[in-house]
Amino acid sequence: MSQYLGYVGWVMFQEGGDTFYVRATSADLKATQTIDKPDVVDGKVDKTVWQLGPLEVEGGVAFPGIYEVTGNASPVRSTWLWAIQRQINGRMSHENALITVKYVDGTGFEYTGCSIDSYEFSISQGEALNINLNMVGKDRIEQNGDPVSDRWRPYYEQKNTRIITWNDVYINILLCGASGAGTVMVDSAEIRNFTCTVANNINRYYTLNGQLAPCLVLPTKRDISGNMTLMGRNSNLADRAYKSGINSLDNRSRCTGDHTVEFGYKTSSLSAACYGGSCGSDFIVQFLNCCVFEIEEMSISNDLFETTVNWHALPGVPFGYTYDASVQTDYDHDFLVSDYTSTPCQGGICEDL
Repeated sequence: MSQYLGYVGWVMFQEGGDTFYVRATSADLKATQTIDKPDVVDGKVDKTVWQLGPLEVEGGVAFPGIYEVTGNASPVRSTWLWAIQRQINGRMSHENALITVKYVDGTGFEYTGCSIDSYEFSISQGEALNINLNMVGKDRIEQNGDPVSDRWRPYYEQKNTRIITWNDVYINILLCGASGAGTVMVDSAEIRNFTCTVANNINRYYTLNGQLAPCLVLPTKRDISGNMTLMGRNSNLADRAYKSGINSLDNRSRCTGDHTVEFGYKTSSLSAACYGGSCGSDFIVQFLNCCVFEIEEMSISNDLFETTVNWHALPGVPFGYTYDASVQTDYDHDFLVSDYTSTPCQGGICEDL
């Protein structure tokens, strides 16, 4: 008989030699299949025919950013790489993941052929760092084996660990001046909320192979965007989108989006307090010289005056990009850097340091 205590459940990610668990706040990955009842003329009051739809595996996994790592392989970092990296042919570099979800004792499923369709990094003042993934897969397999065996016991590098909160997260917005000259920084002390979303826009492709499940699950054009809410209005940022009259700063006067958005967190200052004497869980993303901002949104109320700005990163990564010329690899930019350093406003080309 199936048990009913959901807190015994867990979520495990596997792909190649990479295996890790996440301390999930929600996981609604599932298999769905519609049943349609087409109209036919058959002299009956009730519908008499039904048709199976395609099998679709999709759903979300959400978890807080935490200081739990093996070297630099934290779930925040690992899932970022799964979402961002592409092969030389444009396919996902991590397109065949196995996501195992145990719901309760006796009920668990393996979701096969999974890719990350979207990855959202989200932080709000007063809150924890949240990572929201949307997964697309091929099939669902009921768990095999004894649910109390070692395979069904989750392992974490640290028995307990601190969640990354708003005070740990770093946001840096670097604005270019006229004709790419000069740099103005938006003070992160003005930013109240920030999100970055990587959308792979995955499609399912079916063939006449005798299966209702998709034959291929492939990404299309990648879209990197986000938004931020600021306390008050930052005129420097606003002027990069639009300023009435003659203006040498806004989008109308630029031939390329050459601003920079950086975000992430560092833990080197906390290393002495971390388990084993080292955290090593730095996660720093940098979209260098490739960002553009929309006109700010605002409204009046009795509460704190805020403005919201949508931003877009357009790095223009080519197919077949080689991360290191001396080591041939299919992986493209992962946009991860070792420190909050940059050389912004240099020609409007997004670089990976």
